[in-house]
Amino acid sequence: MKDILIKKVSKVKGIRFHNFLNNNQKAAIAHMEEKHNQAVHECLKKPCVFVITHDDHFRKPLAPLILNNNQGVIFPPQKFPELHPKATCSSPSKKVHEFLVRELKLYIDENEATMLVGL
Repeated sequence: MKDILIKKVSKVKGIRFHNFLNNNQKAAIAHMEEKHNQAVHECLKKPCVFVITHDDHFRKPLAPLILNNNQGVIFPPQKFPELHPKATCSSPSKKVHEFLVRELKLYIDENEATMLVGL
């Protein structure tokens, strides 16, 4: 299954696949990510979570990235239909981004940003 996911993700314009996360990495991210970033927390609940980077050639978001509700500002999960109807993607906080770059020894361009994908 992982090989199929890598191939599908690699075909999406503006996306680069990097690594699958293990349970320890998922737990560390869950601990350090901001509570209002529901998108990251939802991704981490999925059995398969991996890191990609995207640049400005990736499509625009399919739904609002930020919502205001009676609890304040939240970042809702985003669908990633190019991969699978149940896949979600999320943009981590700067703190988690920096953790991912260090932890996974990512070499990314300055015009790329990390994203988590859960399935």
